[in-house]
Formats: sequence, C-alpha cells, structure tokens
Amino acid sequence: MSNALLSGEPVRYSQANVKNFNSLQVILSERYIFSSVNDFHLAEAMLADHPSLKRDPRSTVA
Repeated sequence: MSNALLSGEPVRYSQANVKNFNSLQVILSERYIFSSVNDFHLAEAMLADHPSLKRDPRSTVA
C-alpha cells in the first residue's frame, strides 16, 4: 500500500474490504450519505438491523 501512496497508483481492495469501508462511513455519518450510483441498499439494511444508527454519533467535548 505504501508503494501505491508514493506512486499514485490505486490500491486494490476486495469486495469485503469495500463493504467494510462503506459500512464504517454509514456508522460515522452525521447528516448525509451520498452515492454516485444511487445505491443505498447497504445503508438501508444497516439502519433496519440497527435503528440506533439513526441517532447522532457526534463527538462532544467535556
């Protein structure tokens, strides 16, 4: 991966890695989720399975 970062070449990831990255984005999103291909199946399934994800995950400073 460091070679890819230094050369500017893309890093190849498996479908499982991409799904994991996308699910982390859903979990950590605060307002909006965007899709370049209008595909929100993963986000919809995650929200159906875990309604608590609809609540605000923002960090707070004490």
